[in-house]
Amino acid sequence: MRRITIAIATVCLAFAAYAGAASAAGFAVNVTWDAVDVFPGNGVCADAAGACTLRAAVQEANALPGFDTIKVPGGTYPLTLLGPGEDLAATGDLDLKSEVAVFGDGPRRTVIDGQQSDRIFDVNDSSVSLSGLGIRNGVATNGGGIRARWSKLTVRWSALYNNFAPNAGFWPFITLGSGGGLYAQDTWLGLFGVSFFSNRAAEMGGAIYLGSSASTAPTSSASIDNNTVSGNSARRGGGLFAHTVPTSLRNDTIANNSSALGGGIYWLNIPPRSYNTSVAYNSGQDCSAFITSGANDNDTDKTCGFFAAGDLPGVNPLLAPLTYLGVALPNWVHPQLLGSPLRDAGDPATCTATDEVGQARPIGAICDIGAYEQP
Repeated sequence: MRRITIAIATVCLAFAAYAGAASAAGFAVNVTWDAVDVFPGNGVCADAAGACTLRAAVQEANALPGFDTIKVPGGTYPLTLLGPGEDLAATGDLDLKSEVAVFGDGPRRTVIDGQQSDRIFDVNDSSVSLSGLGIRNGVATNGGGIRARWSKLTVRWSALYNNFAPNAGFWPFITLGSGGGLYAQDTWLGLFGVSFFSNRAAEMGGAIYLGSSASTAPTSSASIDNNTVSGNSARRGGGLFAHTVPTSLRNDTIANNSSALGGGIYWLNIPPRSYNTSVAYNSGQDCSAFITSGANDNDTDKTCGFFAAGDLPGVNPLLAPLTYLGVALPNWVHPQLLGSPLRDAGDPATCTATDEVGQARPIGAICDIGAYEQP
């Protein structure tokens, strides 16, 4: 319990330090119901009853200049003001249009529910940090859980699950469903300690879609460290779909995803580069084509091109089912079964300093491959 308290305090202090440098306001949500702010821009987060709802806090942050923080305590926050397509956070999704940090008490304690009506967060032309959140039951053609466009987005210690990106429209005017969990277009993206599971996209990126509008000079990049991507599905790229986006994978576990092609990873133009990552048990190939192994990677069907020294191509990693672990930074991970070849098989020079759930690496002589460092 003490480790959890310290971890939460560390996250909050980090946001506070950043906010102290250039903060316009800090808002503390104090109710779980969904209601709009009465006077966005007056610096007071208050609905008609005087309560600070999550939606009211977002509207205030959007209306004020500078960097704002929103603290969301434990609870389930259903987005009941339905109405997709609105872009001022008054109905449907929570539109984030300014510099803001939204942080909760953990992905299983602070849960935002889209009611299967709209996505959860829509990030546009802004710089946003999300931490300690569970994001579920979002539905939208581009980004069932989160959509980010022309932005800088960082997501830490969170979980995105049960989100869906369906196709929209009718042939030949169809918008293809992309990014069941997260859709990032022309965005600088950082994912650190995030679990993606049970997300779906009709077409591309069951868990994550990364896209750039420039075919030769990418307008985005992605750093994906210590994440578990499990049990997601799409027609292409059940776990990850990356189109012309420089992507770094470090100590990730991409397992049990499914698609017609590239069950784990599907990419176009720029191959992702991976370090200490396991791509395993994915239906429709682990990778659609060879990616670049930076160090000590594993796949189960030899489709990812992991043939360098330290790699484990075509090797069963012996992963346990997806499990919620209540340790320093609780989240869903795939623990390793006894005898797993991932144990002590990482590259000390490129392993992350901590694992997905906040444990220091290594536990033992050498760090492990994958998102979770097995005790």
